Amino acid sequence: MYETGDPAQARRAAINAERRRLAAQEERRRGASAEDPARPRGMELRQWRWVGVNGREAVLAVRAVLEKLLPAGAAEASDAEAAQLRKALAGEPDQDRLLPAIAALLSRNAPDEVLARLGELRQAGVDWLVPEAAARLDVLTSSAPGLNPPGHRLTADSGPAFRLFAALVSGGLKHFPASRVGEIVPWAPLPVLDDLIDAGVLTARERPWTGRAADESGYLRARLLPGEVTDEEAALLGWTERERRNAYLRGEVPAAEAASPDADVYARLVALGEGSTEGMFTLEMMLPDAQRAVLLQVKGGAQTGNWTPGTLRDRGLWTLMENLWEPTTAYDPGRSPFHAWAALRRCYDLVIEGRVTAAGRQAERFLSLDLDDRPPSAHQRRQLAEARNVAAYAALVADDLTRAADLLEEAAEEQPQAAENLRLVRERKAIRKNDRPPPTNPYFDLRLPHATPGWEERYRDLVLESLDDTDEHARVNKARARIEEAHRYAAGDEVFFRLPLDGALYRAPDELPMAIVPPLAALPRRTPRCDVAEVAAVRAPAVMELLDGFRTAPPRPDRDRRH
Repeated sequence: MYETGDPAQARRAAINAERRRLAAQEERRRGASAEDPARPRGMELRQWRWVGVNGREAVLAVRAVLEKLLPAGAAEASDAEAAQLRKALAGEPDQDRLLPAIAALLSRNAPDEVLARLGELRQAGVDWLVPEAAARLDVLTSSAPGLNPPGHRLTADSGPAFRLFAALVSGGLKHFPASRVGEIVPWAPLPVLDDLIDAGVLTARERPWTGRAADESGYLRARLLPGEVTDEEAALLGWTERERRNAYLRGEVPAAEAASPDADVYARLVALGEGSTEGMFTLEMMLPDAQRAVLLQVKGGAQTGNWTPGTLRDRGLWTLMENLWEPTTAYDPGRSPFHAWAALRRCYDLVIEGRVTAAGRQAERFLSLDLDDRPPSAHQRRQLAEARNVAAYAALVADDLTRAADLLEEAAEEQPQAAENLRLVRERKAIRKNDRPPPTNPYFDLRLPHATPGWEERYRDLVLESLDDTDEHARVNKARARIEEAHRYAAGDEVFFRLPLDGALYRAPDELPMAIVPPLAALPRRTPRCDVAEVAAVRAPAVMELLDGFRTAPPRPDRDRRH
């Protein structure tokens, strides 16, 4: 209110104030026009509104985008597309053709340029992207997209690149749909594929090695389908684990890992094949479930002497099984080839231990086998001859020379070496009973194999051990005297009963365990975890997918609205 009491004067003052306001407004308008002669006005603003650009500031922002876009794409732009942009810059945007022309030019730009241009349009309030694409643009331009990961509704209908980007920044690769993996395999960075493999999303079913570079192809196949990797590819990858496993399967002994030989599974398998029971628990922890079950069955079967047929067929496990097995009765050689081998070795061990009677009983188990239903193999016939030789030695020690001679006659039919033992028995039978020498082999009396060189050292050890046992001391000295006498008169060891006839039948199989060899494991990951570079590589195609949501026609304006 004006502080005057004259109404006429108050009216004149109000009129003058309004004139000054209008003058100032006109001066500002003229000043703005003088500063920017190209500033859109009037009809031009109306035409821009028909393509979805509202207000002078928005028009100026769109002009800036078009000016940046046209030079970048003019070389590849068609005359029609370039004409549409030039026409819009002249203030006459075409409602039907401008947006398709802009989308075409954007598609020929680099992803970073596309992202910058779309961001500028979005910041200016230009609604040329459908709402879903606009929301994805906000995610792609966010400085920390992982803090507010896009929801399922936003990613469900998106392209595979944006969906992969969203899963990557949010740490949810395990939720990436397997049905879309094939779409990203040709271009996704190798660390991203490794992440998908670790998440269980990418499998051999998608065959991701097709279409990749040769080194990446072999690497991915080794990660997903190791059994199909060729020797050449394995060599290029430097895949020593595969080479060592193949060497083991060929029967070769692979070198242990230099870093930790005790933790090497193949070194432990070699020791296991040699019968060593040390470190079996550690080996159990190193084996996969299937192979661990076999090893546990080997240990459990040693309690009763019952093993599965598959375990018994693995000759590389025989020595271990024999070392673990401690039966209280004689072995049954008819149960399996392993039982026959173990029974024959048991016969020999009992002889060396001085338990000749027990060795004879074990050998008799061979003689009682029922082989009428199937003809024995050559190997079985040799084992039977060896058992007859052991039984003959037990009969000889028991002074049953007739029984010993009968057994040796049968053994000589298969093993000619038994004929020499038969000769000794017959010569002994011809000597008067009181004049016969001791029947035992003196080497066995010293707990040594027949004709062992350097037997004197063993003799001295036994003498020291038997100082307090008169009978044992006399027995050891008598054995020494018999060996020395035989050598003194040049008769040599031929005057003693020979056992075994064929040492090969007693030796442990020269094979490695195969039933507990772990399957070829996939090549461990060799790429680093995804970082900024991988995220940027995934974002690039996700940006280009936004152009699928670029409108072909502007949003319809409200005709009744007055601006």
